[in-house]
Amino acid sequence: MRIKLNNGSIYDPTQNLHGETHDLFIQDGIIVADPGPAARFDAVYDLTGLTVMAGGIDIHSHIAGGNVNTARLLLPEQHRNHMARRLNHAFSTAKWFSTGTGYRYARMGYTTVVEPAMLPVNALDVHLQMADIPILDTADFDYLKQVRFRNIAML
Repeated sequence: MRIKLNNGSIYDPTQNLHGETHDLFIQDGIIVADPGPAARFDAVYDLTGLTVMAGGIDIHSHIAGGNVNTARLLLPEQHRNHMARRLNHAFSTAKWFSTGTGYRYARMGYTTVVEPAMLPVNALDVHLQMADIPILDTADFDYLKQVRFRNIAML
């Protein structure tokens, strides 16, 4: 499949492009050089006024694990018994689940999200939740910092 993206403001520091307007050509999912004036395209998209850039990477986003589960527990409107009452406030129709997380991040242009503080005791839960997140590549940083305490004598 050959695609042409017309008139996008392209940001690509590796190519020294900082918002200049260009056309972009994609052949079978790979960005390629201009195939020439005689080329035929399966799809052409007008990107006038839109930005074209590589997908974003969020290196510090709490997307899974104990901290996210605790936050979910603090949102009573997420619980079945509260949803049945149809509460009429801003979060009454909020949906916060792994699949929704993937779609929301993708809509914002992200391709990769990193959980920054996975405790070893939560590893299984974190990895199961991240496996349910569609579209995105996910990663985690293990939280293994040693905390040292000093004994303080109370007089």
